[in-house]
Formats: sequence, C-alpha cells, structure tokens
Amino acid sequence: MEPKSGLEIAFSPEFLTIMPIAVIIDVIGIVLVIFGLDDFWITDIIAWVFIGGWSFWRSQVVPETTGVQMPSYSEQQAQSREKIKKLEHASQVATGKAEGAARAANLAKESGDMGKAALETQRAQKFSKAAKTAKNLKWLEFIPYVGALPLWSVSVYMTIKYS
Repeated sequence: MEPKSGLEIAFSPEFLTIMPIAVIIDVIGIVLVIFGLDDFWITDIIAWVFIGGWSFWRSQVVPETTGVQMPSYSEQQAQSREKIKKLEHASQVATGKAEGAARAANLAKESGDMGKAALETQRAQKFSKAAKTAKNLKWLEFIPYVGALPLWSVSVYMTIKYS
C-alpha cells in the first residue's frame, strides 16, 4: 500500500471533517501556552474523545500481526540468491533439454517473485512503523508544554496518509 498523495488527503472526507477539529484543539493549546494559562486537560479530553475515538475506530480495519514472524529483508535476499544458484545450476545441466529449460524458466519466475515479495514486505513494514508513530504521537499531549505542539494535527495527517 502506497502513501496517499497530497490531493487525495486534502479532499478526503476524513481530512475535511477530522482535521479542523485537530487544528482548533491545537490552536487553543498554543494560545493558552502563549498567555500562560492552563486548561486542566479539558482540550486533551475533548481531543481524545473525538480524534482518539476516530483513530481507534479507523485502526480496527487493519489486523494485528502479533505472533506472525515476517522474514527480514536480508533473509528474503538470501532465499533469492539460493533460487538464483539453483537457476544457474539448472541452466548448466539443462543445456539442450526442453524439460530442463522449462525448469530453469520456472525457477527464474520464482526468483523474480521472491524479489517483489521482499520489496512489498519492506514497504509494508515501513508503513506499519509510520502508522504506529502516528498513534504514539497522541501520548505526547499529556506532557506539559510539549502538548502545546500541534501533535493532534500531525497525528491525524499521518493516520490518513499511511492507512
């Protein structure tokens, strides 16, 4: 899954409904810090109800991958190298034989599929990490003065972009 483009994000219904709430809450937080006031976590509670609820609802679409062991990129490359070695051996053995040539072609196809799978796995792991980062940004709102940063807006943007 590729990240969404700027226009896809800007005109999505979620962006047009949730982002204004996040921006308003972030602006209120910044204004309160500028004037040295405290909201006693009122804006954070409102944000957690609306934005946190939306984020939780949205995250239910993506299944958890706990317990599933994904092979690392280097392991997938090693498997691809092994397939290529088999391909080279098969092509050396199969000179002039039709069945050997077909076997070599099948191994070449499998090797190409392994390379594509390795790239897709690496890309999926990168987007999964970005989505987890977006979810973890919300927790920084509870730290005094760090909560004045526009983290709600950044969290909404990253959640929409990478999911």
